[in-house]
Amino acid sequence: MIDYRNIVDHCLDGLEEQLKGMPQDPKFHGEGNVLIHTKLVYENLDLSGLSEHQVAILKISALLHDIGKIRTTVIEGSDIVCPNHSVVGARMARSILWKKFGLVGTQEAIEFREAIVGLVRYHSFPPHILEDENSLAKTYRIASLRFLTSDFSLNLLYRLGKADMEGRVCEDKENVISEVECFKDLAIEEGILESTGILGKDKYSDNRFLNFKTGDSKEPSLYDNTWGEVILVCGLPGTGKDTYIGNNYEIPVISLDSIRKELKLKPGSSDGKIIQTAKERAKEYLRKKQSFVWNATNLTRQRSQLIELFETYGARTKIVYLETTQNERNKRNHSREDIVPADVIDGMIEKLVLPEYWEAQNVEWKIV
Repeated sequence: MIDYRNIVDHCLDGLEEQLKGMPQDPKFHGEGNVLIHTKLVYENLDLSGLSEHQVAILKISALLHDIGKIRTTVIEGSDIVCPNHSVVGARMARSILWKKFGLVGTQEAIEFREAIVGLVRYHSFPPHILEDENSLAKTYRIASLRFLTSDFSLNLLYRLGKADMEGRVCEDKENVISEVECFKDLAIEEGILESTGILGKDKYSDNRFLNFKTGDSKEPSLYDNTWGEVILVCGLPGTGKDTYIGNNYEIPVISLDSIRKELKLKPGSSDGKIIQTAKERAKEYLRKKQSFVWNATNLTRQRSQLIELFETYGARTKIVYLETTQNERNKRNHSREDIVPADVIDGMIEKLVLPEYWEAQNVEWKIV
């Protein structure tokens, strides 16, 4: 059972002084520093008609939505900017919810945590929807997160985006609030404000994920020209990837850890050689149209390079992200021949980006 109140009351512990010390461009944030803005956003949340669960998600998202500014705010001449603060903030939010509040290793925890992370990640989109020529495709891409966590919805994103605009002082306030309303109107028109609308879960037959990736259209291309599937497994060290693969697949496995041992290389050394060796073996399977499993941590969006490689050879990709409890992961890690230090794993959690629905033809989050 998630202790909503505890997270709401303490998610900014240790960060408030940093937020207070972060200035904002007065042209867009005449109210003052990031902490003042955060409190105003929280106060302006529309919580009407929401369940206790949804209220908690929205409140926590509001409190964490701009924490990325702590790491990204810079002064450029007379301007104060915070490039990619929502991307950085999403990773920071995940780390806080994971490490500080133990939201890890259960279905309830992962869906609750990642709904908040998604809201933080995409909170800047609704106020700028009219500036984006691919706004419809991107709206569908964001909505597709609901396939992986039913706690997420565009309705919550709309409410956060509107509160974000109402919680600031600026000349164009009414205009940006109007853009947020346009986002809501679009979501309602497409039938995806509270659901995923016409989107289907089966992307094998229509390659719809390509539309998400390119931003071309939400309309599917009704064909499948792939010959088979490559399984891309993601997860922290000690999650149990080897066991999961052994229990679920009877196809060849390309394991970076195994290649490291085969080449007699120490952990953390010659990673480039290991990856190159793994890619050459993957190409051999791909040329033979042989399905296989790629087993590595694959914790960031750099996994897109592998997916592009598989696509080049006509294969489709299934991404399987694995997660387990902290205690179980620690136990499994310490039973490994090459134990990964705790501080290294902490650093991995800081960089972790869970795969989203649009990244491949099939994406699953599994608790193991």
